[in-house]
Amino acid sequence: DFKNLDLFSDRLLLNTAFLVERSRIDDFSERVSAIIEEHSDLRTNYSGPWPPYNFVDIHILGKSRKGFRQARIN
Repeated sequence: DFKNLDLFSDRLLLNTAFLVERSRIDDFSERVSAIIEEHSDLRTNYSGPWPPYNFVDIHILGKSRKGFRQARIN
């Protein structure tokens, strides 16, 4: 899965989080490396793996709702 994130700078063309199975991380990294080589004229920042926090929405309600926490996986 993937999720497009905010473009927090006017210099960004793409800011995306990808959800990749652990067993396929090396394959994914190889594909990213190939794309980076193909577009060497662009500056690229690729990092990870990271926990899947971009794929979970957490809502914390106030005291009137007794501080109930609700998590939703996208």
